Amino acid sequence: MFIHGSWQYRIHSMILVCFGIISINLGACQSSFLQQPLALDQDDLVKLMENKDCLGCNLVGADLSGMSLEGSDLSFSNLQGARLRGANLRRARLRGAKLTEADFSGADLLDANLEETDLESALLNGAKLRGVELWNSNLRSAKLRGTSLEEASLRDTRMEGADLSGAILLEANLDEANLTEVNLNAADLRGVKMRRTNLTNVKMEGTDLNYAKLCGTILPDGEVTVRDC
Repeated sequence: MFIHGSWQYRIHSMILVCFGIISINLGACQSSFLQQPLALDQDDLVKLMENKDCLGCNLVGADLSGMSLEGSDLSFSNLQGARLRGANLRRARLRGAKLTEADFSGADLLDANLEETDLESALLNGAKLRGVELWNSNLRSAKLRGTSLEEASLRDTRMEGADLSGAILLEANLDEANLTEVNLNAADLRGVKMRRTNLTNVKMEGTDLNYAKLCGTILPDGEVTVRDC
């Protein structure tokens, strides 16, 4: 009886080990598959070209430079790494889109809706973003040198480490935004709303803050200002 029980135990253990190895291998395969970068969906690209609208589309890495997409609806689409240099995106809808590392250099986004978008590390140098809606968006480490952001809504945006040197933010809304370590050198912030905004370690050499509203804002030196309260 002892020998019989011992062999049963050994066989049972061997089965468990085998299933364990299979499970580990399947898990590794699944993990590898999930980590694979998405590729551009050609059908989605054709749809965009034909209709100018493409909600929830996969346009990863697409080259849309210079295209006229005025009024297009690209809400919740994935344009990670896409090239849109000099594109016409006036009044386009990009709400909830993934735009990380996308290149919008020189693009025209007048009055576009980019609410709740992910623009981390995106290139927006020299882009026209007047009146754009960027509420609750992610602009961490984005490049916006010389960008036009007059009257834009950037309330609740996360902009840590972004470069806005020379940007024009005349009368823009930056209430409650996080601008930690942002470069605002030579930026035009006249009349900007920055209530309860975080300006910790922000570079502001030559920045114009005339008529800016700063109630409750954390200044670069860590002091909380009561100006305009």
